[in-house]
Amino acid sequence: MLKTSVVAFLAVLVCGGAWAQSSKLGKIPTVSRLSELRIGISDMDEVRRTLGEPQGKGQARMPDYPGIRKTWSYEYMDVTSREVGMFLLVVFFDRQAYDGYLWFDLRNLKRRKES
Repeated sequence: MLKTSVVAFLAVLVCGGAWAQSSKLGKIPTVSRLSELRIGISDMDEVRRTLGEPQGKGQARMPDYPGIRKTWSYEYMDVTSREVGMFLLVVFFDRQAYDGYLWFDLRNLKRRKES
């Protein structure tokens, strides 16, 4: 779901041409509250109360973990004709228990001009 929404959003931006205003998608994740969660103890309801409703739900296979883990994603994109900014938080669960996260903060990425 996350991949589809990001691809659709970027396709609209590319087809729209150049503009001066900003286009925004999503909500900036509240990573400052991650310290309130406890690995192996916090459950999905506590994660939802702490971080809010996720924008995406999925699954991930990790090399150091046997099987598939559930994931929730929280993302925000801010795109202009010259820059792209993106925040992405992926939360992992081992069964129903919080099991960690990945946080990406990609601000002020310059768009390349096509030759």
